[in-house]
Amino acid sequence: MKTVLNTNFRSKKRSRFRPKVCCLRTVLVIVLTFSNIALAQDGNEKPRDLYGFLKKYIDFSDKEFSRMKSGAVVVKLIDTRVEREVAAFGIMRVNITMDKFVNNLTNHDLLIESSTVLESGEFSNPPVVSDIQNLTLDPGDLKAIKTCKIGDCDFKLSAKAIEQLHTEIDGSAPENKGHILMLLRKMMVGYVQSYLTAGNAAMAVYHDKKYPLPLVKEFHDLLRESPYLYVYQPKFHDYLENYPQIKLPGTDGFIYWAKEDFGAKRQVISLSHIVIYHPPERKIADVLIASKQLFASHYFEASFGITALANDPDDGEPGFYLIHLNRSRLDVLRHPKFGFIKNRIKNGIRELLQKKMVAVKKKAEALP
Repeated sequence: MKTVLNTNFRSKKRSRFRPKVCCLRTVLVIVLTFSNIALAQDGNEKPRDLYGFLKKYIDFSDKEFSRMKSGAVVVKLIDTRVEREVAAFGIMRVNITMDKFVNNLTNHDLLIESSTVLESGEFSNPPVVSDIQNLTLDPGDLKAIKTCKIGDCDFKLSAKAIEQLHTEIDGSAPENKGHILMLLRKMMVGYVQSYLTAGNAAMAVYHDKKYPLPLVKEFHDLLRESPYLYVYQPKFHDYLENYPQIKLPGTDGFIYWAKEDFGAKRQVISLSHIVIYHPPERKIADVLIASKQLFASHYFEASFGITALANDPDDGEPGFYLIHLNRSRLDVLRHPKFGFIKNRIKNGIRELLQKKMVAVKKKAEALP
């Protein structure tokens, strides 16, 4: 199997873009992080294989095992401790060798499949404004940024960013879209650079609502709700928590931006950090791919996911299982009056994940 030993963020700028996926917001850079199961406090023996893991911790039924083994995509929603959080789990068998899949991970179309992506790009290291030159702003976002105030903003920004925009933008100017877009691009590049240097400590504190929202705490909470990592791969867990202060052999990664349309009122501009890990101790999964949201302009207060590639325990025909769980926290679900739409959001997420996984399966199995 091809092993990536570069533990640093990629310094080579690529000409091809890596569009982003979401389960919720389609991050189909996929997760094996498992919901409300307190694995770290479970004194029982850990399952020795994938099937045991699914049965013990994901509560897979005989029917779900049968569908999974037959090649169907199995998607189910996971209960969450936090009301504003939605989690969806998916698993499917991919009928090619894992080596073939891993060796094609540089093909972004293989890993990421999303009809929601309108614009996207990958940041170089160090990041420069030209990395994000294709980003555009819609009239609604332009107006939101121009009228943005701390505690009252229809665009997720930190207090520092809002004050900077107030200083640099004449809100009464009839046409300054180009200037606002240039400022936003520079701010996003600066944010990525700070994250590359300081890691989670540089993550923003949103001040778009009356309550401040520190993203570092949100990410820490989502990571804590992902017990698979600290039980089976504690080093990877520590790496995600303490990047870039610690190094972990076998990792590679990149940061990318995307603009997506989910059919809601606002399109979402986001930044995500992707980390690919080849663990030396292959406990259940042979490859893990973590997706960490650094910023989202609307709706998403936090999102985290991991892709797991696991060999088929039956050791039959060539193939492996691709496993996913994405956790996202939504600001709209904070309000009791919007509680009635949570089931509709969950069902939409499940259907979207099903569609995305089927698309990735077809592309993977069509590789020459």
